[in-house]
Amino acid sequence: RIIQGEFAIAVQAFLAIGCVVTLVVKRLQEHPRRPWIIWLMDSSKQGFAMGLQHYVNIFLALSFAAAEGKASRCAWYAANFTIAVAFGLCILTLYMRLHCWAVATYK
Repeated sequence: RIIQGEFAIAVQAFLAIGCVVTLVVKRLQEHPRRPWIIWLMDSSKQGFAMGLQHYVNIFLALSFAAAEGKASRCAWYAANFTIAVAFGLCILTLYMRLHCWAVATYK
């Protein structure tokens, strides 16, 4: 089991509430403000993607920790998360540069 005890579940709930509150505050500061349904669909899409990444990282951490080695599940999770974020940012940066080039070239 990954999450054990009431404290661990309370921490997870606190983090989830913090994420939702942050998204609502961000939405309230938008100009022009999107309708609630569009905001909800966009936020749920992002939440689903992050949740999927989270569960994939948990699965990989459990799989790698079960193999012969001395690294814990937490260390593998941190490594997987760091790699995913680093490569994700690199891919997004390259995509944005390509996109800006295409827009500037083919106005």
